[in-house]
Amino acid sequence: MRPAAFAGPLQNRPNPLLADVCGPTPVQMTYKDSRGDTRTLEYNVIGAGCTN
Repeated sequence: MRPAAFAGPLQNRPNPLLADVCGPTPVQMTYKDSRGDTRTLEYNVIGAGCTN
């Protein structure tokens, strides 16, 4: 099975919503599975707003 969320031209685009966040923050990915059901996966990422 191939990951639909990371295929295509959106793969390397920065998320502007994470630009001002420092530290772990929850994000969601919504996708359709192989049966056509819509699913949402929630996970944490580190924001890009940290300065150190």
